[in-house]
Amino acid sequence: MLAAFLSASAQQRLASPQLTIKEPTFARMSDAKVSWAPVEGADSYSVRLDGETIEVIGNTLYLTGRIGKHTVEVIAQSSNGQEQSLPASATINVRDYGEGTLRRPYMIYDKNDWNLFAQAVTNNHFGNKGFEGEVVALAANIDFGGEKISPVGKNYATGFRGVFDGKGRTLKNAVLEGRGGLGLFVSFHGMMKNLKADNITVRSTVTKPADGRCAIICGGEATGQFYNCMVTGCSVDISGEGSVGTLAGTIAAVLNSPEALVDRCIAMNNKVAVGNTHASALVARVTSGTVRNCIAQNNEVYTGVRFATGIAAMVCSPLAVIDHCLSSSNKITSKEFYASGVVGELSSGVVVNCTSDSNNITVEERRLIGGIAGQLKKDGNLINCLSKNCILNVKKAKEPYAGLVFANAENDFAGNISNCLVLSGEVNVSSASVGYVGVIGGWLMDSYRCADCFYSEDLITQYNKTLSGRYYGFGRPGSGGTNYDCAFPAKKSALESMSSDSILNRLNSSVYRLTSFGASEWVRGADGFPSIK
Repeated sequence: MLAAFLSASAQQRLASPQLTIKEPTFARMSDAKVSWAPVEGADSYSVRLDGETIEVIGNTLYLTGRIGKHTVEVIAQSSNGQEQSLPASATINVRDYGEGTLRRPYMIYDKNDWNLFAQAVTNNHFGNKGFEGEVVALAANIDFGGEKISPVGKNYATGFRGVFDGKGRTLKNAVLEGRGGLGLFVSFHGMMKNLKADNITVRSTVTKPADGRCAIICGGEATGQFYNCMVTGCSVDISGEGSVGTLAGTIAAVLNSPEALVDRCIAMNNKVAVGNTHASALVARVTSGTVRNCIAQNNEVYTGVRFATGIAAMVCSPLAVIDHCLSSSNKITSKEFYASGVVGELSSGVVVNCTSDSNNITVEERRLIGGIAGQLKKDGNLINCLSKNCILNVKKAKEPYAGLVFANAENDFAGNISNCLVLSGEVNVSSASVGYVGVIGGWLMDSYRCADCFYSEDLITQYNKTLSGRYYGFGRPGSGGTNYDCAFPAKKSALESMSSDSILNRLNSSVYRLTSFGASEWVRGADGFPSIK
C-alpha cells in the first residue's frame, strides 16, 4: 500500500501550489487560496504554513486574512497513517487589497492592479460609480517600463469620484497616446493627494478641439481637489490641424467647479507643447476653482499661437483664484501671443500673492508678453504680485505690448491692478513697428483701475537703451481711469523693504511643507514672497 502510495505520489509531482484571488482586485474581500492536484492513494491532506501544521478539507487551503509572505508545504496522508510531502513547496505573498475604507483602502501594488483599477472606474466598479465614497491607495511605486497604458475612465461620466491617496509613491515610465481627456485620469471629481508622476509621456494628434485636452494627471475636466501632488520629468505634446482651442498642462487640463482645487502641487523639469493654444506648466484653464500654494519650476512651455505660461494659461471666471503661487526659472515661448510667467490671459478672477522669478519668456512673431500676466480683460484682478529677474524677449514683433507685470489691459477692463512690484528684469525688443513697452505694463487702456505699483529705478537706464526714452511705468498709459499716478520708480533697497513690510503684512505667513516627497520646503523669502528652500 505504502509503495503504491509513494509511487502514485511520485507521479503527482506538480509545480508549486498556485496562489489565486477568487475576486478581482478592489473586491471587498481578498480570498487567497493554495490548491494542488489530488494525489492517488491519499485520503487527506495537511499543510505546513510557516512551520505550523494545519488540517484542511479537500485539496485547497484558503489564506483569507493571512496577509504577508508565507512558506507552504503540502503533506498527503493515507488511511493507514502513512504520509508523504509533495515534492514542491511554495513561498506565497498574500496581499491585502483592502475594503475601500479610510482605514483599509483598496490597494494598488503593480501594473496589473493599475489596469484592473482603470477598468473598474470605466465599468462603474461593482455598481459604484467612480468609487464614490471609497478610498484607493498606492501600495508601492509602479514602474510601467515605458509601456503604453490606458487612462483611468473614458469620459466625464466615468471619472473617478472617491479618494485617491498616492501615499507619497510614484507612477513612472508610461506612455499615453490618443485624444480627448488624455492623462492618467480622463476626468477627476474626487480627492487626490500625495501622488508623484515621473517620466510620463502624453501624446495626442487631434482633429477637433474637443479631442485636445491633455495633462499628466487629469487630462480632461476636474471638479475635485488635488493636494500635495508632484509631476517631474514628464512631457505633454499636442499636435494636429484641429489643435486650435486645445488645453495642455501637467496637473489638470481644466478646473471647472467652484470646489475644484490644486493645492501644494509642484511641476518641475517638464515639457509642455501644443500646436495652437493653451499650454501651461501646471493647469491649462481655470474656468472656476482655485490654484494655491503651487510651484512651477524649470519647465519648458511652448504654444504655436497663444497662451503659454507657468501656472495657468487662462483664468476666466469670477470664481477663479490663483493664490500664493511661484513660477520660477521656466522657459516659456509663444509663437504669436500671450506668453507670461503666471497667467496668460486673466479675463476674470483673481491672481494674488504670486511671484514670477527668473523666467525666460519669449514671443517670437507677434505681441503680448508679461512677466506675470499677458492680457487683462473684463473683471480681472492682479494684486500683491512680484516680478523679479525675468527676461522678456520680443522677436520679429509687430505691435508689441510688453511689461514685467502685464502686457496690456483692454478697454473693457474693469478689474484692479494694485500693489505689484518689479525688483529687476529685462525687456528685449528685437524689432518693432508700432507698440508699447513699459516696466509695469505695455498698454494700460482706458477706464483702468491701477494703484500703488512700484519698480526699481535701476530699470530706467536699461529701458532708456531699449525704448529710446518712452514711458517707464507703462508703454502707454490710458485715460479716464482712476489713480493715474500708479507706477512709481524707487530705489531697489526701498522696494525690498516695501515687499517685506507693506505687502508681507497682507500675506498669509504660513510655511508650506511638501513632506510626502521630501522635495522642498516652501518658505517666505526675505522679500516676503514664496521661494524654495
